[in-house]
Amino acid sequence: VELVAQLKDVLQERPDDLTGHRMLADNLAQLGQYAEARKAQDSVMRILGDEATAVDYASHAEIMIVAANWYVSPEAESALARAFEIDPTNTRARYYAGILMIQRQDYAQTYALWSELLAEGQTDAPWYAVIESQIDAVAAEAGIDRLAGPTADQVNAAGDMSEEDRNEMIRGMVAQLSDRLATEGGPVEEWARLIRAYGVLGDTRAASDIWNEAKELFAENPEAVDALLEAAR
Repeated sequence: VELVAQLKDVLQERPDDLTGHRMLADNLAQLGQYAEARKAQDSVMRILGDEATAVDYASHAEIMIVAANWYVSPEAESALARAFEIDPTNTRARYYAGILMIQRQDYAQTYALWSELLAEGQTDAPWYAVIESQIDAVAAEAGIDRLAGPTADQVNAAGDMSEEDRNEMIRGMVAQLSDRLATEGGPVEEWARLIRAYGVLGDTRAASDIWNEAKELFAENPEAVDALLEAAR
């Protein structure tokens, strides 16, 4: 605490000290002073300007999300989007994008993101245990029966799979939701989740087919069609 106070004093006279502001943001976060950590990270991003990396944007989003008690604000969402734009493989951005999708109740999209992170097997990552403890609940919300597909151990072992094989495994899980909706039906929220899930997987043809089917199914409900249209966009 004493050293952080000294660092703050130094930075009053050195407002463009990138290393200093990074140290301040990191140490304030470790002290649990996330609102102040966010201000320090804002300074980091100001100093970096166009040189900010995906890691910088993901860190900025993380501090904003934690400071807001795990609410993903529009500002945090923009930071995540910028991180993805620079580096779609950034793990921190993918984890927090899953949090955003939970906030939107797009659980199928969270499942697609988090399953892939588990499959990559980075067990020492700070988010790994969190995802592992929540993935079953996310799958249940998405209407995905994990017991009917790969087990948790198989998902963890998928770190040895190629990217193509991992995507195929996830695609199979999403297909279960598609089959259930086709045979049993479901609320508009689940149809919207399915459209977005196929979008995450890059299967725009399947997303388009689901959109066309669902908009006919809910044709007499303008609000439902609006929700589906938003997902399709």
